Amino acid sequence: MRLFNLLNHTSGIFGRNQTNQAETSDELVNEIKANGTVGQPGRWHYLDANYIILTKLLEKITHTDYRTYLKQHIIAPSYMTGTGFMNDTTYQQSKQASVGYELEKGHMTPGALPNFSQLFGVGDMYMNPTDMYLFDRALFTHKLLKSDSLNAMLKPGSSSQYGMGFYNDPALIVNRGYLSGWSVSNGFSHGGRIYIVLFSNVRNHAISLSDMNSKIYTQLTN
Repeated sequence: MRLFNLLNHTSGIFGRNQTNQAETSDELVNEIKANGTVGQPGRWHYLDANYIILTKLLEKITHTDYRTYLKQHIIAPSYMTGTGFMNDTTYQQSKQASVGYELEKGHMTPGALPNFSQLFGVGDMYMNPTDMYLFDRALFTHKLLKSDSLNAMLKPGSSSQYGMGFYNDPALIVNRGYLSGWSVSNGFSHGGRIYIVLFSNVRNHAISLSDMNSKIYTQLTN
């Protein structure tokens, strides 16, 4: 297994069982190691445990807490002022903080929040739509990565068209995510002329933000 297998989710690891118990990053990594693999590297299977290992490696290599590293090398250079981490008090104190909801059979209920220690380097951050655009823009305009590194990042690592963090689809380079009622779909065109960012704090299974993203792109280019 190599680093790019972890980055493009072709590592073959089994992962770990997510609970709502507080765990340290070392405990998470040890569980992933103990669970071993389900096959040889090469087959695509999206698994957040890959990012847990990568985040731990980042800290080992840089000798820096990954939150500090992201603030210095990603958040500050991209001018992202509405981005932070869920395990501090910034989000709870923000007047702009939203609540995620699940819509099922016409009934809306608040999404259950996970224990964010379980999402080490995976989903323990928050940001607003403007910051998502600023990140995409900084990435594409090489403020964060040189051209060769960005091309390597976006190159599909399997038939899924998933590179390292984005799906490299024919029209848009896109990413999407979901957590506790919040849904996100963001992408940009291959030429960097169009950026589309969709945020929702209501998870409605009848509506796909990915489909909506594609429809908006079609409308903008026709």
